[in-house]
Amino acid sequence: MSSRYQQPTDSDRLARAIRLVTASQFGSVSTLARALAVGHREATELMDVMQERGIVGPADGSRARSVYVRRCEQCGRLGTRGYRTLPATEHTPEIWLCVAAGACRRRWPAHTR
Repeated sequence: MSSRYQQPTDSDRLARAIRLVTASQFGSVSTLARALAVGHREATELMDVMQERGIVGPADGSRARSVYVRRCEQCGRLGTRGYRTLPATEHTPEIWLCVAAGACRRRWPAHTR
């Protein structure tokens, strides 16, 4: 059996990178490299792939890239619009949810009457 070097854009590594960037809303190559335990070159290549897919913006010198998408924390869907913020409370952080119950992949809790 031959072992082959896997490119940094493999689907599971890219998926982890997308989850990290969309959850933190911070498109930093160095943060990505530390979180995924990869080299700076591989993290840059992952960011470039995410830029091609429209997830993050272009590089702007040493600044973090803009993140164009959000993730619904209920169903996990990525998107650029149709999300609302549920404000943070004393016991829970701020979360993003799909706007319409029909847009969300999971069923929203039924309203009690």
